[in-house]
Amino acid sequence: MPTDKAPPATMARNAADLAHFVATLPAPPIIVGHSFGGLVLQKYLERMGAEGWPRPAGIAFLAAAPPSGAAAPGTATLGAPVTEVSSFVFRHAVHTP
Repeated sequence: MPTDKAPPATMARNAADLAHFVATLPAPPIIVGHSFGGLVLQKYLERMGAEGWPRPAGIAFLAAAPPSGAAAPGTATLGAPVTEVSSFVFRHAVHTP
């Protein structure tokens, strides 16, 4: 039985794993974050500048949970999460060269 245990999976660790993978690619990728992957992508974008992680060529969110997490079933409207994700993208990913 192996004695090595993987470190606990956290959102920060998932984002760091994504950064490590992106750094191995020959060119900046377009990263698509779907559902939980959208949260990972948001954390990546949040930490990208401070950590020196590579900037993707583009990003897309498909049914991504908002940065604050998912609401209890039946308590949220579509407008609030969409507005929250859009606001997040403009704060962390949109830039002018």
